[in-house]
Amino acid sequence: FLITTLLIRERGRTGRISLRGFYTRRFFRIVPVYLVTVLLYFAAVRVIGDPVKTAQFKAALPWLLGFMQEYRPAAAGNVLGHAWTLGIEEKFYLLWPIFLIAVKPAGGRALVWLVSLCISLSAFPYMYTRSYGGLLIGAILAVVLSLPAVWELFKKAPVLPDAVICLLLAAAYTLAG
Repeated sequence: FLITTLLIRERGRTGRISLRGFYTRRFFRIVPVYLVTVLLYFAAVRVIGDPVKTAQFKAALPWLLGFMQEYRPAAAGNVLGHAWTLGIEEKFYLLWPIFLIAVKPAGGRALVWLVSLCISLSAFPYMYTRSYGGLLIGAILAVVLSLPAVWELFKKAPVLPDAVICLLLAAAYTLAG
């Protein structure tokens, strides 16, 4: 949601989306801290001297450095196992701005493209559907909320009490398991 909102605002301000600026900002926001984390893990493995952890780290390193942790081999164990989320995020950052630029000429049809993309994720395994699907839902919400006509609908909609909204969220959470 945030990334899409920022990209839409940039296009509104400047008339375009700067891929160079976007990728530079994303790189310096994530990669330096991530590499320090990998380096600290390496240092910890070296200090501990555990041959199993050392072998797992060696097997995981190419996948970690390529932000492809979700595809790591079993020999890599669970070295920095949470890094798979950064891999999903990085791939989204790589492709999403290009997609937004490409669908700009489509105008209102861009939303149809987004919804179709979201629905097509159901053909993939659960982890990818959940991960990329969640990112796409936020992106779709940002696109929808950037449309002036949507805000006009919100102005006309009745205001729900906070308690009703909380109950609806609790019901959705419960139904989703």
